Amino acid sequence: MRIQSECKPVMEFLLSLRLFRNRTHQKRFDLNQKWKEEVGMSFSKEQLEYIDTDAFEQSLLYLDQHLLLSDVQPKGIMEFLQQIKSGQWPENHPRNPYSIQSGGKEIYEILRAWYDGYYHKIEARVTAGLWTQKQRADKIIDKYPLVQAVEHVTNGIYLEDIKSRTVILTPHYHWRPIVLYKDYEDVSYYAYSADDLVLFRETIAPYYLRVQQALSDERRLALLRLLVGTTKSFGEIHEEMGLAKSTVHHHIITLRAAGLVRVHSTYGKNDRYSYREEGMDAMTLRLQQFLHGGEQSL
Repeated sequence: MRIQSECKPVMEFLLSLRLFRNRTHQKRFDLNQKWKEEVGMSFSKEQLEYIDTDAFEQSLLYLDQHLLLSDVQPKGIMEFLQQIKSGQWPENHPRNPYSIQSGGKEIYEILRAWYDGYYHKIEARVTAGLWTQKQRADKIIDKYPLVQAVEHVTNGIYLEDIKSRTVILTPHYHWRPIVLYKDYEDVSYYAYSADDLVLFRETIAPYYLRVQQALSDERRLALLRLLVGTTKSFGEIHEEMGLAKSTVHHHIITLRAAGLVRVHSTYGKNDRYSYREEGMDAMTLRLQQFLHGGEQSL
């Protein structure tokens, strides 16, 4: 196995718009419905209707996957927008399952409205924060064996199948606390949360709060106890907890974000979960950093 640590600021721009148009599991993200209502003012009514179309979604996913898969990245968002405006579509990567299904003019107008009305206001801070996160990941990769390095950077993903695989790690902000991933036969992509980046109304980075928030629910405590000293599938957890699948999924995401659950990942197989004691140990260290003047944000 080998690891590549990357930073893709233009992809973050697309991820932010993808989160805006996302309509599922909205309560699981740090940026909530109020954020969507505020940033949605960047668009006209007609543009909002167009954003909700399947054609625009497919085109947006095509561009997002192209940036994920490509070794050649635009120098910046403005260069990327100019390529779209001029109709210079990036050549389709053979692994990209999506296709452009909208006109270049319409896509450009949406992306430009999103950039002018929202993203340019945060671009400098987000980009700087992502690069700082990438540099921290580089130090972890240099310090630990490969499997441990991936687990540290992703806060709990443990790769069971490491034979001849390439793992590409890149930080993201907008979809926090979710770890976004894409698996292929020989390469896995993980976009991990930049949890110490503070924007908008936060006064303390989520980095310092996730564990405490995760432990504030008795059902999550019961779930953790189920996972001590063993691994269980989602189905086994659902059966033993006796809760709705959506509720179990929400609790696992919350515990995952806190680093309290280890995800045992094997390509081609369903994930299994176990208790991750390192997440509990990290809480004490983080609180000490905060109380004694450690950095609260980037």
